[in-house]
Amino acid sequence: MTAFRYTAVDRSGATSKGTVEAADSAAVREQLRRDALLPVSVEAVAGKDAGGVRAGRFSVPKFGKSINQGQLALVTRQLSTLLINGVRIESALTTIARQIGSSSAAVILFQVRDRLVEGQSLANALAAHPKSFPQAYRASIAAGESSGKLETVLSHLADHVETRQANTRTIGLALVYPAFLGLISIGIVTLLLTFVVPDIVQVYRRREADLPLLTEI
Repeated sequence: MTAFRYTAVDRSGATSKGTVEAADSAAVREQLRRDALLPVSVEAVAGKDAGGVRAGRFSVPKFGKSINQGQLALVTRQLSTLLINGVRIESALTTIARQIGSSSAAVILFQVRDRLVEGQSLANALAAHPKSFPQAYRASIAAGESSGKLETVLSHLADHVETRQANTRTIGLALVYPAFLGLISIGIVTLLLTFVVPDIVQVYRRREADLPLLTEI
């Protein structure tokens, strides 16, 4: 695969720039047209300048990561909003992938988009990434597609994922304080056993007095 830097315009005349891996420049132009973009220029990128390449259907993700819960909440909410406003799902995924700010997440979204273009349903496209999109999530998407109410289902899913994320954050914060107190307590006990108790033992021994039972233990 070769990295190509492109410049293109959409139907409204807005300019879009980026990089993508593909077999040749013709493949890049074809992909841009499928994204409803008119190619203006496509140039090969050499070696070290190929960083941050956009992953289209022509490349395989090398990150070994998945979309985390926060990213999933963001993607679901944005996808719901774009579909409600009449944006085609392929274009919506492209827009979100370019704005998400995570290379690994963008790779996954572009691959989902490419499977949609190939004729798969959204639920089936998501099934290729089970670590990013849980079974229950995909089942809800499939139900939305079957009923023709995908936008509504996505909106409810976004609420659910955001609520779950907020609950996870709250639980995490609630556990921080007890954990902190536990560490402080362990530290204090360790200091007492290391520095204080030995001195007390020495005092009792010099006086030839019996140690308290708890101290002996």
